[in-house]
Amino acid sequence: MKRKGFTLLEVIIAVFIMVVGTGAAFALIQQTLSATPVIKDKLIAAYLAQEGIEIIRNMRDSAWLASRGDPNVKWDDYIPEGDWQADYTADRLENNTTALF
Repeated sequence: MKRKGFTLLEVIIAVFIMVVGTGAAFALIQQTLSATPVIKDKLIAAYLAQEGIEIIRNMRDSAWLASRGDPNVKWDDYIPEGDWQADYTADRLENNTTALF
């Protein structure tokens, strides 16, 4: 006589597969949640760096437009060397006095 249904071994294997799959899903969710703040900070840093580059490009382009007729003025005359801060609300660079390192 042939019995219908699952054997105890089949049930144990099925439960094991479900537990492993659920554990892996929870581990993936935990890893994603822990990485979210780091990704957010990197995205903000990238946008701030892009904004700074755009400010310098705007200064460079404005200087180039102002000096088109004067051969003695170079495009980078208005961009000083050193450590500076740029802000869209200001019309010039400000000396950065905070040490990065």
